[in-house]
Amino acid sequence: MKILRPLLFVLFLTVAFGVTAQDDANSVYVTVQDNAALRAGPGASWERLAVLPFATTYLATGRTIDGDWIQVEYTGTLDDGARTDFTHDGVTYGWVSSTLLIWTGNVLNLRIDGVSGLGGELPDLGVTTARAQGPLIAIGPGSEVYQGVFGPAVSVPSPTSGVVLVEATGRIGTYAAGGVWLQFKIGGQFYWLSSSYPPRGYLNLPDASYLFPYSRLVQLLRQNLGGLYTVAGDIGGRWNALASGGAVSCNDIPSNVVLVGYTTNDLTIEPIFAPVGVALTAAQDQINSALASFREVCANPSQPVPPDVITQALAAVAEAERNINLANALLLPLQIRDPIN
Repeated sequence: MKILRPLLFVLFLTVAFGVTAQDDANSVYVTVQDNAALRAGPGASWERLAVLPFATTYLATGRTIDGDWIQVEYTGTLDDGARTDFTHDGVTYGWVSSTLLIWTGNVLNLRIDGVSGLGGELPDLGVTTARAQGPLIAIGPGSEVYQGVFGPAVSVPSPTSGVVLVEATGRIGTYAAGGVWLQFKIGGQFYWLSSSYPPRGYLNLPDASYLFPYSRLVQLLRQNLGGLYTVAGDIGGRWNALASGGAVSCNDIPSNVVLVGYTTNDLTIEPIFAPVGVALTAAQDQINSALASFREVCANPSQPVPPDVITQALAAVAEAERNINLANALLLPLQIRDPIN
């Protein structure tokens, strides 16, 4: 699996060298882990503009489509004879290999291809470059699209009134049953779309699951949240049917739900997510209690179901749903941030 490297993250910035923009919540800063070449373009074949000293920090202004190179703002001295056409108002926009960096902020939402010769709201360097186009996906007015810093968190209206092909800029994980989430950008905004047939080359896109210290944990909590919701709806429907005197099937009773993919230690390391884990565990126990009671009913189908058994089971389902809603409410603020324009 190709991932955006490295898998380490800066928790506290070192003293910045050459950072010129004011700090804000949407900024991305990178710190070099060795003396690193600042190059004119995203690749080792581009001319070296300067050498970035070890442990210095810079404001990032862009990335390549595959995330292998990060563009930064640099205000230090250039090499003798270095090109100056990548410098604007004293700031040089150069590229560093991501293997030499650790960072803070949402790297995935950096400007694709960075500052170039496009002009407009960006410095016009008067330099044009070319690259291969990334994988394309179709977006239409009926497309279900989402936004969120960790991935698809909030449903939003489709950003286009007609069908258009756009370049995918990121992903979450690899293809599995039901599809894969792909990131794209329209009108200065990043969005997410679930694709049942991801385009060829999508694995070359950076994986959002590895961009944050706890983003994998967020995805696992959301996955468990969805599983609990599905089983709670199933068993709740059966018990409500019994309560109303309707026909109830004992076929395809769901298995007990088991929270997967994370441990108590994970929540200890990231304590901000501990309340979500507590709510999910409570929902799991309550759903499994309702399932166990229903299996007992199905084991003796000729026996009438006592009203107190139905009442207790429905109470367990209701409490499970309350904890599921609580877990969702606690998790939602941790996975949403204003998108970067």
